[in-house]
Amino acid sequence: MSKMNPQVGKVQIGIREKDIEILELYPLSIANQLEMSALIQTAMQKFFGISTINSELDEVNSVDSFEKAPDKQDDMEFISFIIELIRENITKILSFITDYSTEQKAAKLLFKITNNQAVDICSLIYAMNYEESAKNAIGLFKKATGSLQEIAPKTSLKRPLPSSLKSTPNSGSSISSNLVTEK
Repeated sequence: MSKMNPQVGKVQIGIREKDIEILELYPLSIANQLEMSALIQTAMQKFFGISTINSELDEVNSVDSFEKAPDKQDDMEFISFIIELIRENITKILSFITDYSTEQKAAKLLFKITNNQAVDICSLIYAMNYEESAKNAIGLFKKATGSLQEIAPKTSLKRPLPSSLKSTPNSGSSISSNLVTEK
């Protein structure tokens, strides 16, 4: 049995030509994706001042603050916030996707990567871990809904009305809500 991972990406990193090296990037595990999602969610909550984003039972104030938050924050504040988020977590992310398995080891990479190379790495992380998965999930959803429609045609998916609510033929009479009287 051969071992191979077709999702391994390779990028060139280095500041000076003599220091150029190839860095292998591995796909995120599900556990790492969940951790990254939680990290991003926590950061967004902090930025927008929301107690929880994914609970529909939040106070109206929290929902209002989420909807109004972009108006409160200017572009520079948001950019500063994103830079701080990356600064605080870049070694953790690099430890997830490289052979530098600890944050201390991954920190050494920061001396070898330029800003442009960091953007290329981010693009590759997205393409490897999210882009194709999203396409596959959409395809799976379409396939599943198509299968359900073949099993049960659209008309049979509607629940029948109870007999007390079934429509009756039009008798030509009209009732106005203005005619309702109080007792």
